[in-house]
Parts: sequence; structure tokens; C-alpha cells
Amino acid sequence: MGHLTRTPTSNDPPGATAGKSPYLEETELMDETALLLSGAAMRCSRCRLAVRTQYLEGGLCPDCR
Repeated sequence: MGHLTRTPTSNDPPGATAGKSPYLEETELMDETALLLSGAAMRCSRCRLAVRTQYLEGGLCPDCR
């Protein structure tokens, strides 16, 4: 719980990247959607996270291999 409030707060550190791939390398101009639409990234066939195509091998990201 937050200080002097009854609303629940997250225990995750600020800026946590839950559900984000470390192999996506987003920039200010290229977010996940833009990378997927441009073809610079694809989704892993097992975990469905967006990963840049240079890190995919056989449709799998490095974490799923």
C-alpha cells in the first residue's frame, strides 16, 4: 500500500520492463509497434515477445532456444 492511501501499489521498481524483450532495442522513434510493422522485428513463435530479426533463429528468441 502507498503511504497514507488505501490504493495498492506495485512492488516492482520504477520503470520495470515486465513483458518487454531485452532484444528489442526500442528508440524514441521506433517503439514495438513501429518495429513490427517495418519488419525490423518479429514475434518469437514460443513466448510471443517482439524481438529484432537479427536475434531470431528458427523463429525463436535467445531466451526460448
